[in-house]
Parts: sequence; structure tokens; C-alpha cells
Amino acid sequence: VTDRLELHAAAGFRRVDRTGAAAETSLGAAATVGLKWTFDAFGAEHVLAGQFAYARDLPTYLGSSFDIRAIASTIRADEATRGWSGVVSLRRAWTPTIATNLVMSAIDIRFPALRTGRFQALRTAANIVWTPSDEWKVIGELGWGRTTIDLPDRTLQ
Repeated sequence: VTDRLELHAAAGFRRVDRTGAAAETSLGAAATVGLKWTFDAFGAEHVLAGQFAYARDLPTYLGSSFDIRAIASTIRADEATRGWSGVVSLRRAWTPTIATNLVMSAIDIRFPALRTGRFQALRTAANIVWTPSDEWKVIGELGWGRTTIDLPDRTLQ
């Protein structure tokens, strides 16, 4: 493997119709940029990857599906939000069938209409992956996470 660097970027826009006392239409926007570097070090292939995203009124474009499931039942579809998320990972291939990964991710969503409303999550994990064939993969993982949901105007479900 020779050094290889990949860059990706994407943007999304969607109309958001607000209801209630502050009925209006706004343009939700999200953007993400990512980098992946594959390189040889210490006699093995490594992959260092990272991604950063920002979104206004499109919180489902942030974080992982796990993060969004944690707060989806409390976010209203027409709610104003501002947020960012990021992830960094390092993969090392020890043999053709065994690899290890280290991952760290964070997400922060604010709710301007609530003044103090906020959702934050920080996660880290390390795993080992054994892939004896294309059809089989066995993964052992150890992780830690912290989630804070502060939405003073509603009850969490």
C-alpha cells in the first residue's frame, strides 16, 4: 500500500416549515467534510479517517444513527436547531484477517428557541475484528459514552 489521501464533501438543503406562533419557512442547510488517509507504518496498513459536519435546522444530518435515535422522539420536525458533529478513527490491519480500530465521536445540537436547550454526546470505542472469510466477521468491542439531553420545555421519552 502506498500513501493515499481521499477528501469528500457534501451539502444538503431542505425547506423547513415552522408552525405555531412563529410560523415561517426557512431553508435548512447541512455540510460535511471528511478525510481518509491510508498509509503503511510499522510494517502494517493504517487508515486514519475523520469527518466534521455542521447543520442548521437539519439535525438528522449530524452524528450517527445511534445519536439521532437517542433524541429523535424529542426533536420536533419544525424546530430550529444549530449543531455540529465530528468523528476520528484509526484502523490498523495486523494480518489479512485481523484488524483493530479506535474511534472517537462527538455531537452537539443547540435549540435557539429554548435558550438553554442542548443535546450532547461523546463516544469512544476500541475493537478487534476477525474476518475469516468474506461472509463472516467477528467483532469484540469496548466502548464508553456520555450523553446529555437538556430540553427544559418537554419530558424525555
